[in-house]
Order: sequence, then C-alpha cells, then structure tokens
Amino acid sequence: MAPAGRGLPPDKGGEGGYRYTPAHIGRGHSPSPTQDTNYNLNYIKVLGYYIIIVEKDAFGLFRKKVKPEIDSVETMFRRQLSEEPEGLVGDLRKAEVWYARLQTIMALSETYLDLAENARMPCKEKLTEMEREKLLTSRVASERFLRDRVAGLLEALKTRILLGQTLLNYYRDVHFSERGRPAHK
Repeated sequence: MAPAGRGLPPDKGGEGGYRYTPAHIGRGHSPSPTQDTNYNLNYIKVLGYYIIIVEKDAFGLFRKKVKPEIDSVETMFRRQLSEEPEGLVGDLRKAEVWYARLQTIMALSETYLDLAENARMPCKEKLTEMEREKLLTSRVASERFLRDRVAGLLEALKTRILLGQTLLNYYRDVHFSERGRPAHK
C-alpha cells in the first residue's frame, strides 16, 4: 500500500491506505509524494500538476515487462502469412493488435529515453560539445536500443499489414473476375 498522507481522511490517502493510480493524475486526489505499488512510480505535486518521479530501476522493470511481448512479435514474423483469405484476415488482425500495442511501448520507450538523457547529461566543465554528446550516447545506450528495436518492429509490422492488404485485394479481384466469367460449354 502507498504511504498514508498526513491529516487526510481515509478516502483521500489518510490512515485508510488510499491507493493512488495513474487515472488520478491531475485530478487533485493525490496526497503529497506517494507511491503507486502497481507501477512503482512516485508522484509529487508541483505548481498544481502531478509530476511522475521515475525510480532508478523503472526502465529495467519496463524492459523486463515488455520483453515477452517483443519476443511474441518477433515469433509472429517467423511464420508466413496465410495463403487462404480467411487465414490472412486472422493474421492481419493479429498484426494490427500488435501494431497498436507496440505503438504504446514505443511511446513509453521514447519517454524513458528522454528521461535518461535528461538525467545523465554530462556537465559542461572540461568537455567539448562533441565529447558530451558521445558520453551521453553511451550512457543511454540501453534505452536507445529498446526504442530502436521497437521502431524496427513497428516498421516491419506496417509492411506486413500492407502486404496482407495487398494480398487480400488480389484474392478479391481474382474471386470477382472468376464469378463474372460466363460458363463455357
């Protein structure tokens, strides 16, 4: 449970053990810094807005959580698209669902990369701008790797969906052209 807020009623985080969830962001429900045990995130109110404070191991937990999903998408690419229209429709549905999920993972990966770049930016003392950029690049390599990997999978999924749609159009055209032909006797 999240730490209880001081002087707050039980339904607002007092001794009742109020659990703060992301759905409450910006709604004024949060006690001062609290922790959401479901997401391992801390929130603090600054100038009327709730700011997420990322834990040191949050990216590691995120990477561990999305690894099975990324592996599932990579496994899907090892299987060919179905040659039958009905099977192809099913394959496309799966690809579209994974495309939507990977877009969310991509957005979160971008966020973690931005946060890491901000937190690990080397100071300007005794370093040239090029040295700072190289040092920063090496410090955020794991965040950038995950972001680039997800970006590549998104592009591959987009290509797979376009290919599947093209095949469906071909099957449709072949089917209608065969129906429109007169029977030969």
